[in-house]
Amino acid sequence: MRSNSSNKESILAISFLLLLLFLFFRNIVFVYVETGFILVCLLSDTVSAFFDVAWKKLTQALGLVSSTIILTVIFFCIIFPWAMMLKLFGKKPMLLNNSNIQTTFISNNKLITVKDLQNPF
Repeated sequence: MRSNSSNKESILAISFLLLLLFLFFRNIVFVYVETGFILVCLLSDTVSAFFDVAWKKLTQALGLVSSTIILTVIFFCIIFPWAMMLKLFGKKPMLLNNSNIQTTFISNNKLITVKDLQNPF
């Protein structure tokens, strides 16, 4: 199996992670593990391809989990309280439940001039 740039990028990312772990925990074992990891991956294309696939699966799983958590936090901390405040104060910004109108389309019977098209703001 030939080594490609994806394998090298994954090896570099894992090596960087091990260096960050060394800097965070101040344990020399992470440097030894990183050195052995780089040597094994450079000597065997099969091992580097395995670590490439494993790294991609791990990052994909982390991406799914983190995006789900981030979107959930945004929903429950921003959108849900905002909707509850609107409901509490009786605001209906979309005009969907207003019984005295037939449509939510707002008619704008204004004469549009050239100046309006030149300065849309």
